[in-house]
Amino acid sequence: MAKTMKINKLISGIFLAAVIEFSIIGGFIYNRANHLPDKTVEIYTVFHKPWKIYQNDIVIPIHAGRALNTKRAMPLLDKMIGDDTGDNISKKNQSYSELTALYWIWKNSKADYVGLMHYQRYLNLHNVLPSPPQCEDIFCALGLSADNVKKIMKDYDVIVTSYDLDMTQYNYYARWHFVENLDLAIDYLHQNYPLEANAADHVLMSKHFIAYNIFITKKEVLNRYAEWIFKVLADLEDKLLYDHDLAYFGCVIPRHPTYQLRAPGYLAERLFNIWLIAHKNELRILEVPIFYVGNAK
Repeated sequence: MAKTMKINKLISGIFLAAVIEFSIIGGFIYNRANHLPDKTVEIYTVFHKPWKIYQNDIVIPIHAGRALNTKRAMPLLDKMIGDDTGDNISKKNQSYSELTALYWIWKNSKADYVGLMHYQRYLNLHNVLPSPPQCEDIFCALGLSADNVKKIMKDYDVIVTSYDLDMTQYNYYARWHFVENLDLAIDYLHQNYPLEANAADHVLMSKHFIAYNIFITKKEVLNRYAEWIFKVLADLEDKLLYDHDLAYFGCVIPRHPTYQLRAPGYLAERLFNIWLIAHKNELRILEVPIFYVGNAK
């Protein structure tokens, strides 16, 4: 009887092992056959209002400022993830703009390569690929696939978009925003970050502008930048001007109840330029065109 029980246990063990092995192999075949998402690359497109939504296995829409529960954003709730889960600063979205999504990516994404784009602005990798794709799908046409991103990242550390202004970055900021805030940030850099302060003098006198807080990069690079930028903004945000009537320089943008509240977000665009130039000897930076996406349904 005991011998029979041992044989039965042995047979059961062999059967269980076979089932597990088959499940693993079968699961692998299933994953390959069904092209499940490659989680080594995550590029988030930031939404704050309804717009045409595009997504694939690496391009993920995210609702920035979900914790504020604005009526305008209600249609987004069942269409994408929000930036109000895990470690987040979603409630700061009115002033931090897309940076609340950036913070969420920094703290919550486990991907090797991460990115941020806007609901109407996509990075176009088409021209830097060895064999530009011939297709109608938007992400295929833009080269936004996991394989392409990883291929490009063998030669670069950061992908951004840029264009040339018709005036210096400093004067351009002064035209549309409160230049007092930019002056405050420059003084802060001189007191706390001499490397970035030296880069600021060059960047702000240049007409070349890395725009929109948009990028694709290695996660370790994002970790370095995010730790820096959110420390800088945390130190500055309570000192910034947000009220149009208090600004002495005067900008051309009409008085608007929310536009200048986004001062930390606008400053971050310039600070991103400054940080990249300050570390240009460590980072291989690729600049690509931007592709604007319409709202046609």
